[in-house]
Amino acid sequence: MKITKLTFLFIFLILISCKKEIDCSKYHENYIPKNLSESIVYLDCNMGDDFKLKFKTKPESKAISSLHFGLGMSIRNNWRLWDGENEIYNFFKNKEIYHPDDISSIILTSYHRKLNGLDINLQNQINFYKEFHKKAQEEYEKELKEEDDYFESFKIGYYVKIVFTESRNEKGGWINLLGKDYNRESFSNCIAKGYIINKNTIKKEHQKREHFFDIKMEYICEYKAVKFNEGVLKKGDTLNYSITYHNVEKIKTTANKSNRCTSPKKL
Repeated sequence: MKITKLTFLFIFLILISCKKEIDCSKYHENYIPKNLSESIVYLDCNMGDDFKLKFKTKPESKAISSLHFGLGMSIRNNWRLWDGENEIYNFFKNKEIYHPDDISSIILTSYHRKLNGLDINLQNQINFYKEFHKKAQEEYEKELKEEDDYFESFKIGYYVKIVFTESRNEKGGWINLLGKDYNRESFSNCIAKGYIINKNTIKKEHQKREHFFDIKMEYICEYKAVKFNEGVLKKGDTLNYSITYHNVEKIKTTANKSNRCTSPKKL
C-alpha cells in the first residue's frame, strides 16, 4: 500500500495530537487543572501504578469514600477549591456544583470510571448532588420551622421546668451541682423551675436563628445553686437559656397578665 505525503502528514498530526494529550510535563505537582478533563489527566500523570490498581479494583463508592480525607482533601486544598475563584471551581460552578466536597468526589468518581473504561456520566453525577442538596435544604427548612413553632408555643408568663443532665448532650443542658450532698454515682438529673419573663432570637448565617428564654428561677433541684456552663445559677437568678435542646416543658400555661413573676404554689 502506497502512503502519500498527504496521508503521512495526516498520520503525523494525529500522533502529535495524541502525544500532547498524554504529555505529563505540564501537570507538575503545583499545577491546578482548569476543568474535569484536565483533572483526570493530572491524576493519571501523578498517581503511581500501585495506587491506580488498588483504586481501580475497589467498588466505586468505597474507592471514593476511602480517599475523601486523603487525595480528596489534597484536591480541595491544593487546587484552592475553598477560595471559589479559579478556573476549576468556575467549571463546576457553571454546572451548579458549588461545594468543594462535591467537586472532589466528582473528580475522583470520574477518574475511577475512566480507569475502568466506563462512561463518566457527568450529568448524572451533577443531578445526584443537586438532588441531595435540594433534599437537605428542605429538611433544614423543616427543622427551622419546627424550632420556630416550638419557640412560639411558649408565652411570657408561662411557668416551666428544665431537665438538666449532668453532661451536655442532645437531651439537656450541662451542669455541675454545688453542695456537699452531691453524689456523682447516684445523680440522675436536675429539675429547675421558673417563669418566662422574656423571649429573644439571634439571627445567624444560612437562615439559622437561635431562640432564648429569660427564665426567672424559682426552684433548682434540692440544691441552693448549680454550676451552669461558665457561671453559678441560684434561685432568684434570671437564666438566659437557649431552647436548642428542646428540654423546656410547660407546667402552667396561664400567662401572668401583669408579667410580674410571683412564686407559684408548690408543685
